[in-house]
Amino acid sequence: MRVLMTIDAVGGVWRYAVDLARALKDVGIDWVFLGLGPAPSKQQRQEAERIGKLVWHEAPLDWMAGSEDGLSSIADVIMQLAAREGIDLLHLNLPSQAAALDADLPVVAVSHSCVPTWFAAVRGSAPPDGWAWHHAANRRGFDRASVVVAPSRSHAAALERTYGPIADLNVVYNASGQAKRTLEKEADCPRDRTVVGRRQERRGSRRGCRPDAYPDHHDRPGYGAGRRKICRSGTPGTWARYSTGKR
Repeated sequence: MRVLMTIDAVGGVWRYAVDLARALKDVGIDWVFLGLGPAPSKQQRQEAERIGKLVWHEAPLDWMAGSEDGLSSIADVIMQLAAREGIDLLHLNLPSQAAALDADLPVVAVSHSCVPTWFAAVRGSAPPDGWAWHHAANRRGFDRASVVVAPSRSHAAALERTYGPIADLNVVYNASGQAKRTLEKEADCPRDRTVVGRRQERRGSRRGCRPDAYPDHHDRPGYGAGRRKICRSGTPGTWARYSTGKR
């Protein structure tokens, strides 16, 4: 079986996707990664290419797009790559990526987190006008998917509170083969570093800890009030938890 999986290099989806693909490669699954958003590091690219084929496209992730128009090319990119690579199944790590698909292939859509549930949990409200389009895009993605996956029961419940009933919604917990190494690295990081808005303590900055990969975007969904401190220690994938799930 050949599976096309969407991936990004700026959040915990990278660790989830690479670890999942590595494990399933051992049982005969062939992988094609379609990367979206900011380009990966050299180390990330090498890690993915040891497992499968990596193709990168400049289209944004939905939470980086200013409007749904910014995602207009993604469905065509997915379908063209799937046809070219003889793909049997699509594994999409943002449900919005399934919204406009017109392909006769099974689709697994995984919601690791999303803008509407972030606003519900952190602000206690629906997204403001500039973000409201995410609800419709994700809803169409859920409806298109053959199976929808959430990483926890709490996030699955948040999805159905926000979007209504979702057919074939399943909870599949995240796991990582790098958990032991990550915990060892985190143990070496100082714990006296906190983030309040744009201000942060600098103690221990030489040890590799920093509060967020995007400090200038602390007021975007996923940053600031809804996020805890991050210790990256040079390893992609050691990330904070959202209030509604993981990223």
